[in-house]
Amino acid sequence: MKVCAYVMTYDTGLAPNPFHGLCTLAVCSPNHLNANLGNGDYIVGVAGAEIRSRLNTPNEWRLIYAMQIDKRITLDEYYRSSVYKSKIPKRSGPREVMCGDNFYKLSGEELVHTGESTDHDWREAIEKDCKGNRVFIGKGFLYFGKDAEPFPETDWATKLKNQLTYKPRGVSYIFGGRGRHLWTIDDLKSFKLFFSCHASPIPKNNPVDFDNWKSESGEESCSKCT
Repeated sequence: MKVCAYVMTYDTGLAPNPFHGLCTLAVCSPNHLNANLGNGDYIVGVAGAEIRSRLNTPNEWRLIYAMQIDKRITLDEYYRSSVYKSKIPKRSGPREVMCGDNFYKLSGEELVHTGESTDHDWREAIEKDCKGNRVFIGKGFLYFGKDAEPFPETDWATKLKNQLTYKPRGVSYIFGGRGRHLWTIDDLKSFKLFFSCHASPIPKNNPVDFDNWKSESGEESCSKCT
């Protein structure tokens, strides 16, 4: 088992997308970094300095979301499946519909942007998304968004903070990988207990940047995405 953690710079509802009863991660990190994760593994997204500043808690580490992976599929499988049609974005409507992350499909042998979203519709983003070509899907997740939880006073949270302070860019395999501040089995058990107590198929609140979504160009909002 692995637990992959990373620092988020934006939280718009695109990556992750916590709507329609599933948490999905189809674009941006950890996908761009070819995260080697599968069924049963966890992904943890932590508020970076920019998000913490917008939450008016610049010095307090906060948890945006965590998900347990049930399935990992390709971008084309994601788009073609009837199960995930609700994740295909629409150009108008509620924000949770417009920020869908399901907008790549195969055309011949090449993955292409479907044009159903203005997100990630420039060359660099498309190349990174398609190179990663993986969608992580979780039925079990916790998503705090604007109600981002302060880190609990536990060993796993302290080690997570220390590891992400040491390595704020990219992804860290806080359990099941290499790093300076790794979890023990007991830390993992404690995290799982926290996860099970907070997991819900309904986001606790909207994404931090939901109200400002599309207030700047997509290239600006994703400029720090690894």
